[in-house]
Amino acid sequence: VDGNGINTLFCYALNGDKNNRWEKLEKTQPDEKRVHFLVHGGSNAATVMRRTAEKVKTTFGLSNKYVMRKPSLLKTLVGAEKQKWHQDHFSHTGAPIYSAIIAVDSRNVIVGRLGSRPLSHTNVHLKPGDVLVFRTDLCHCGAGLMSNEKAIGAHMFLDAENEPDLGRDTFNSLPDRTTVR
Repeated sequence: VDGNGINTLFCYALNGDKNNRWEKLEKTQPDEKRVHFLVHGGSNAATVMRRTAEKVKTTFGLSNKYVMRKPSLLKTLVGAEKQKWHQDHFSHTGAPIYSAIIAVDSRNVIVGRLGSRPLSHTNVHLKPGDVLVFRTDLCHCGAGLMSNEKAIGAHMFLDAENEPDLGRDTFNSLPDRTTVR
C-alpha cells in the first residue's frame, strides 16, 4: 500500500478517535488493549482496502468470486500483551478464506504451525504499507506492543463463498489447551 493509502487509513483511524468509534475486543484479548471498528463501505479508507484486495487477488491468482468482507481498523495500545493464539475463521464450506492485515504503523504478527513437532512459530515484522495475507485457518497472534506508540493496522477477509458468520468464531476455534512455541 502506498503512502497516500497509509495516510488515508491513518486519518480514518484519527476520525475514529474523535468520534469514539473504537470498540474493545474484551473477550478476545488478555489485557483489553486492542480495539477495532468496521470501516464504512463508502469511505476513502474502504476504497484503499478494496484496491488492496484487488492487488492481492491479482498477486495470488484468486478468482473474481473473492470479495472483501468485514474491513476494519485495528489499534493496539501501548503495553498490550501478546494475543491468544487463534484462527480468524474456520471455513464451513471448505473453500479457502483469506485474511489480510495492512500495516499502517510497524507491527509484528506471530504465525504458528499446529501439528509440527515441536510446535513452531515465526515472527513476521510488518512495516507501514506491508500487507500480510494468510488463510484464515492459520494459527497466529498479534505480538505485544512495548513501544511508547500505539500501532494502527487494517484487517479484511477475502471470501468467495459468502461464508456465514465470518469471523464470529475467531477466538473459539482453538481449544484452550492449544499451545504453539
